[in-house]
Amino acid sequence: GSEGDGLKNIENCVAKIVASPTYGQGELDQKQAPDVSITQVPPEVTGFPAWSRQKDYIESDADRDRGHADWVVPDGTSNDTPRILYCHGGGYEYYSPQDVYRPATSRLAAAAGMPLLAFDYRLIPEYRHPA
Repeated sequence: GSEGDGLKNIENCVAKIVASPTYGQGELDQKQAPDVSITQVPPEVTGFPAWSRQKDYIESDADRDRGHADWVVPDGTSNDTPRILYCHGGGYEYYSPQDVYRPATSRLAAAAGMPLLAFDYRLIPEYRHPA
């Protein structure tokens, strides 16, 4: 049945990730939706705190300058258009809106026809209670 097909699909995906030399990163579709503009908004504009990753967690220069949000706006929207507030995943330990989520957030905004704010929040271990 469909449950068995779903499990088989999951098994196939896991096998492809494990077999990948980049552990799946190289296979990710990094294309952003067309006709969507993305503006990186600094912490002093959003009101979210600026912060930096601890030395052991710095993987790129961006990890030294965290707290930025992405304002993702599909063409044809206006100030009257409802908006989406997007809280990225990563188990409160990894990622930011700029790391891996731009393709997904641009596609979500385009499909919904709504602007989207993807904010960066403080992560563990730097902050025991991420916020």
